[in-house]
Amino acid sequence: RDFQLDLLDEAGRPISEDEYLEDCLRQKPGSSAAVREQNETRAGLTALFRHRSCIALPHPTLGTPLPPEALKTLGDCALAELAPAFQ
Repeated sequence: RDFQLDLLDEAGRPISEDEYLEDCLRQKPGSSAAVREQNETRAGLTALFRHRSCIALPHPTLGTPLPPEALKTLGDCALAELAPAFQ
């Protein structure tokens, strides 16, 4: 879902997929239980995966007549029904 958005930093400059991933894995400020849990997950991922890379896949049904629920049954869709960028 994130890659339906433009990959931009906070200043509006384009960033790479890898920069996007690293930004998502950065610890976020806050002290609520939810923020602590999310930061623990981020810390675990960065510790387990020291070498990381991100690839942005195009949305398979965006711009097609397929309904949103088609994502649940992509295996049943003909390749020609999917977005050309996804094929």
